[in-house]
Formats: sequence, structure tokens, C-alpha cells
Amino acid sequence: MTAQSSPVRRLAAALLLACMALFAASPVLAAEPGGATTFKAGDAPAKVDANDPMALLASCDRQLEECKTDAVGMPYLIAAYLALWAILVVYFFLARRGQQKLEAELQELRARLRDYEEQFLSGAKGDKA
Repeated sequence: MTAQSSPVRRLAAALLLACMALFAASPVLAAEPGGATTFKAGDAPAKVDANDPMALLASCDRQLEECKTDAVGMPYLIAAYLALWAILVVYFFLARRGQQKLEAELQELRARLRDYEEQFLSGAKGDKA
């Protein structure tokens, strides 16, 4: 590796540390073991008497608590998207930098070819005349 790749390595290390910090700060790690939640897609909501306001409030509280416990994995999802975007940005940056190097090398080769043609081929044509 060259010295030019050092900033890229530092950027990748910083992104990795940021993702690790996000994982470490997630509420999932602070939760009690065995307190894992699962989505209950098949469960039907309990029937509540529409004329009993306390039962309605209790039902809303239960639904709110289920929403909070179901959203526990959101920091992991956010971290995954951040990591994906960071990887894509670094990849496209490196690909573009490589393309620019190739374009510069191609221009240099074209210039050398022009110099060669001017120096040797035009001189060879002049000798024949």
C-alpha cells in the first residue's frame, strides 16, 4: 500500500469505530437478558368494551408498550444502513480515484505516443525523400 491510501484507512477506521459506538450505545445491550421481544403478527387485539374509558386507556397503554418493545432493534437497523452507506461511499471514492489515475496514465501514454511519432516517424519520412 502507498502513503496515499493512509487517509482512506483512517476514514474506514473512523467509520468502523462510529458503527461500533452506535452498537454499544443501543438499548438492546442495556436490556435484561431473556427480555427479548418478538413480533406478534398473528395475535389478534383483545376485545375492549367501547363504553369503558379505563379499559380503552389500558388497551392503548398495552399497544404503546408493544410498540416500544418491538422497536428495540431499530438502532441495529440504523447502524446497518449507516455502515452500508459508508461502505458504498468509500467504494465509489476509491473507484473514482482509480479511474482518475487510469485516465492520467492514458493521457501520458498518448502524449508519449505523439512524441514518438513526431520524433521517429516524421524523421524517417524525411530521410526517404
